[in-house]
Order: sequence, then C-alpha cells, then structure tokens
Amino acid sequence: MLFTLLTLKLKPKPKLVILGRTLTPKTGFQREQKLKILEESFTSKGFKLQQVKRDGDIAIYKKQLDDPECENYHYEVVAIKRHNGYEIAGVKMPPAEMYPS
Repeated sequence: MLFTLLTLKLKPKPKLVILGRTLTPKTGFQREQKLKILEESFTSKGFKLQQVKRDGDIAIYKKQLDDPECENYHYEVVAIKRHNGYEIAGVKMPPAEMYPS
C-alpha cells in the first residue's frame, strides 16, 4: 500500500522571544516550555498503536487489539493535536502533543 501525506501550510503566529520568555499578541509574556512529543508506540483504550509514518502534524498509525492472539489490524491517518498545558485539581500538565480522541 502506498500512503501519501498532505502537508497543511498555516501562517505562523507572530511572537517575540526575550530572555527565554515569549511575547505573543494574545497572551503577553510566558515562559517557553518544552513540548512533550507523542510516542511512536503506545496503548490506548484496549488498542496498541504503532506509528508507521509522520510528516509534521499528520501521521499514519497501525492500530490493533492489545491481544497477542489477534492478528487483525487497520491504519488510521490522524492530525496530531497540541495543548499549551493546563491545571486540574492542582496538578499541572505540561504542554504536549495528543492523539485525537
């Protein structure tokens, strides 16, 4: 099978970095934080997912049941999402990429 990934070109948001802090029109100054990259292989909701190909924010994942006896699988083309970090019940989550739900 041959898969072709399409690249979306978006205009970058203007930003200014001064002494490790970023100034954006929307947020003002904020500290630069490292973005946690989505793993190439992980388990979610009873499925094993293995990244086959990635180009920017578009990726192809092989998805199969998390059962050693199961040989059936399929492929998913996904647009990887990002969040800028958040806090829930006092627990801070750093910025990270996410597999779409």
